[in-house]
Amino acid sequence: ELSRENLDLLLDTINQLAPPPTFVSINSRGIFVTPELLTYLDSKKLAYTIQFILGVESLTTRGREIFGKRNMHKELEDMFAHVDGFNQKNNRAFGIDAGFVFLPEFFTDDRSEHSTIKQGFIDEIKGFIDRYVGKNTPIRINIHPFYQIPELPYESTAGQFDILMEALVEIQPLIHAINE
Repeated sequence: ELSRENLDLLLDTINQLAPPPTFVSINSRGIFVTPELLTYLDSKKLAYTIQFILGVESLTTRGREIFGKRNMHKELEDMFAHVDGFNQKNNRAFGIDAGFVFLPEFFTDDRSEHSTIKQGFIDEIKGFIDRYVGKNTPIRINIHPFYQIPELPYESTAGQFDILMEALVEIQPLIHAINE
C-alpha cells in the first residue's frame, strides 16, 4: 500500500540500524502482497525478515458483516498462496501477522455462554490455520479484545477476559507447532 518511494525509504533506513531488528511488520492488505512485491523485497537483501500485518478481524459471518469484510476469503487464499509459494521456492521466511478481534457476539447473543464463546473462538482460529496457513509461512496471531466503538452496539469484553485467556492457552500450542 505504501508508495515504492516510501517503502524504500522505510526499509532502507531500518536496514541501516545497528544491530538490525529481527523482523519488521508492515501493515497491508492481501491484494497488495503479490509475487512481484515479494521478489522486489527479496532483491533488497534486507538484514531482517518482513512480516505482513493483516487485519482479519473475524471469519465468522457475523464478524465479517460487522467489520465490512464480507468477501475476504479469496484475498486471504491468494495472499497465503503467494507468500507460501515464494517462501518455498526461494527458501525465504516472509511471514504474516493475522489480527483477530475477540467479541463474544460473533458466536452467540448470550455472553454467559462461556463454553460456546470459548469453543467458537478456538474453532475460528483453527479454521483460519487449516484453510489458509501453509507449511512455509511463519504466522503470528494477534488477538484484540473488543473495545467499545461508538458506531457499534457492543460492550467491552473485559467481563469475558477469562474466556479469552482460556482459549489462548489452547491456541498457543497450535501456532507454536506451525512455526517449528
